[in-house]
Amino acid sequence: MSFEQTKFGYAGGATTADSYGVSNHFGPRKVGKGQGTTTTEGFMNELTLDLDGELVGNEVFPLLAPQLPAGALIDDVYLEVSEAFVVGGTSPVLDVGTATTEATNGVTITESQLEVVGVTNLTSALAGTWTNSLTAVTNVGLALGGTSPTVTDAGKARLVIRYIKV
Repeated sequence: MSFEQTKFGYAGGATTADSYGVSNHFGPRKVGKGQGTTTTEGFMNELTLDLDGELVGNEVFPLLAPQLPAGALIDDVYLEVSEAFVVGGTSPVLDVGTATTEATNGVTITESQLEVVGVTNLTSALAGTWTNSLTAVTNVGLALGGTSPTVTDAGKARLVIRYIKV
């Protein structure tokens, strides 16, 4: 149960329907643009990143960077683009990986993958430390690559990183 209303009536002893009651919410609330949402099912874990053009253009996550735990062994990575991005420059890419070394330790998403609505399996694009079990807690970062890369505010995607903790 994620929501309940008190069975003890309303504030001030009122019992009418237009009175305010006490309500409790339990567990996380999904309020949009959730970054670093981790879900668990059996031994498989998921780190889900909701991306949009503004976030990709700023190359930084709001508030805290999502993390992968020490011992995480990435099994597969999927990108689901629901609204095509508008990316410019010469051979632009989006690198998602270990903060500050995204291009060499993580996964690279190409311009064509960002600009087409659909689901793409990016597992074969894993590189560096992300191909083995991570030895330490790893902050996830974003970086645009290529020559003079640009991105507009258009575009929405979800990146799902599935991993097991060894």
